[in-house]
Amino acid sequence: MKKIITSLCSAIEELNRPEGESNSGIAYGTLHCYRDDTVIASSTQDTFAYLIINGAVRITQQSGVVEYSSGQYFLSSSIKGVAAHAIAIATPSPHLALRFDFTVEDVVAVLLDMEVNFTSSVLEKSASLEVGSQDQLSFLELALRIVNLAKSGGVNAFLEKHLKREMVYNIVTGPYGSSFVQDILRIRNARDIYSTNDWIRSNYKSVFAVDELAEQLNMSVTSFHRKFKAAIGMGPLQCQKQLRLVEARRLMLDEDFNVTDVALEVGYESLSQFSREYRKMFGLPPQKDIRSIRSKGTDNKS
Repeated sequence: MKKIITSLCSAIEELNRPEGESNSGIAYGTLHCYRDDTVIASSTQDTFAYLIINGAVRITQQSGVVEYSSGQYFLSSSIKGVAAHAIAIATPSPHLALRFDFTVEDVVAVLLDMEVNFTSSVLEKSASLEVGSQDQLSFLELALRIVNLAKSGGVNAFLEKHLKREMVYNIVTGPYGSSFVQDILRIRNARDIYSTNDWIRSNYKSVFAVDELAEQLNMSVTSFHRKFKAAIGMGPLQCQKQLRLVEARRLMLDEDFNVTDVALEVGYESLSQFSREYRKMFGLPPQKDIRSIRSKGTDNKS
């Protein structure tokens, strides 16, 4: 695996792309190069695979923190939790990654050709597995083929389509297959709700009225609430609350905000309400929760 990662790094260097996000040489691929820690932005309607070549990615969610390292990949579904927050870690520098984007139609076309239904044994099996070294190796080998093709200038429409289909097949039949397909289904069936959810994720600090959101989609409040909860897993106001509290936790952990400042930063006007809702979500008052997390981190390192 280390040999493939080294080869990927060398091939990408030869592409001579600038820092930031840039074209990888194929239509559905982008190269990400960051010398400082950088937030990974995404929409809940995006479907992609993010392969880390150098550095790491830290994803913070209500359930905790997960870190992916060099040679591993994760899917967009991993950061679509209501309050998921992903950061590209540039240690060692630079952070280097490849992102491959897919449309709903890309994935559905492959599933139809595979004659796979959405409850098939293929997906049931994939949902029960952990990502192993062979899964990572297969994905890395495919990524290296794509980068080498881009580097040689041999990309054409036929090969692009073939390699994209192979990558979709690799994901569908791998450990992430079930969550990948379910994510596609949710997007296909609830595009309008996902658009509203994206708006809430961008404006969670502000006060908004649910009836106004429903009106924008020409829905009754009851219908809107039912569809939103079915697609996102909770109502819009609960979604806003989770966004605020998970971001508050991250700011206290990563940027040393105190309780009063962080409550105001994420949109609370009442410190007592913030502390009460924080404790209800995480099980401890803010300061005790942060001390507990840091204590566990110290114990794990020793």
